[in-house]
Amino acid sequence: MRILLCTLLACISTLGSVQGQTIGALIAQLRSSNVKERVTAAEALMADPNRSAEANTALIALLAKEDDVVREAYREGVGASGKYGEGYSEYVARLGEVVMAIADKEPQRADVWPALLNSPYDPESAFAKWLASRGDKATPFLLASAANGDAGTRADAILVLAQIAAYERKSTAASRRLTPEALQVVEKAIRAGLTAPETIVRLQAVKAVALMGNRDDLETLDRIAASDPYFSSGAGPRGDETRFAIRDAAREAGKSIRLRINTQAQ
Repeated sequence: MRILLCTLLACISTLGSVQGQTIGALIAQLRSSNVKERVTAAEALMADPNRSAEANTALIALLAKEDDVVREAYREGVGASGKYGEGYSEYVARLGEVVMAIADKEPQRADVWPALLNSPYDPESAFAKWLASRGDKATPFLLASAANGDAGTRADAILVLAQIAAYERKSTAASRRLTPEALQVVEKAIRAGLTAPETIVRLQAVKAVALMGNRDDLETLDRIAASDPYFSSGAGPRGDETRFAIRDAAREAGKSIRLRINTQAQ
């Protein structure tokens, strides 16, 4: 019996050692310069419902690494999907979802929010709506992006900030994440985008104001609807129309705010 017990304990010890080595090897593989090796290791770790804290930290660091990979592919003019295939973008999206789940469980982590907010995202996606209810964590990074990023990054950040502002305005006092002073800073950053020199920033800022604007914004929107200089030629079914996308967006934003004001007054 004693020999059997010792043998069993030795087996358990060996099994634990093998498992530890396997996890350690997978985590080390996440640092590989080979995309396929990173994907293989990440998929194995993400599939484990009982991931260790060490594995979670490694996956967050991996998302930060893939953020850089995606940006570099964009700078090269090919995009991540063009360089690595559609499967790569799907993998990064799954990795982002896993890190979102970690953020929900451990919102105070210092590493999780930069990894998520530096990743590529659609500012009108489910991810952006998820961020809207976590303004206390997301806002500092988005404000920095709105101030210092390239045109596309600034435009996306402004639109997500607007969703945060709209969420805060509609929430009860108990569920708000931002102080009134912090919300004013957010709204100021959004409105600053209305006068940006870049077309994409002005366009997204107009859409943003439509989400969170008020009566005080109507005069500015009316002015933009009448005078914004951006236009595109060759539009329409015959290819002979000139369109003013920002003017049109400002006009629709004004209608949306006026409708909101009238609805609230009833």
